[in-house]
Amino acid sequence: MFHGNGKFLYSSFNEFTNKDIIELLKSNGLEVKEERGNRVFPVTDKAQSVVDCLIKELKKFNIEIRLKAEVKRILVNNGKVTGVELVDREKIEADKVILATGGKSYSSTGSNRRRV
Repeated sequence: MFHGNGKFLYSSFNEFTNKDIIELLKSNGLEVKEERGNRVFPVTDKAQSVVDCLIKELKKFNIEIRLKAEVKRILVNNGKVTGVELVDREKIEADKVILATGGKSYSSTGSNRRRV
């Protein structure tokens, strides 16, 4: 579920199929299994396995990933995002920035509040 105007995500979701993500996982060494209702899970039964796989894929493109990095502010110059400043005052300059803040977990989906 996406709150607010999630329509901007439609093009991304329509670009890749379920088979594409399964192939991506497999190409990074993560085997999956299909359970009732055509639901697909990692054979490890651990969401962390998927996270690790996605991080491995991003590193192929020389993308820097910071986990548990608390952002103080987004750096902007001439109306363009140029990086972030962390609470420890470290400044990270970048052409592109993605902030993934997480969200509330829904226990009915099998998730929990554990942070990665």
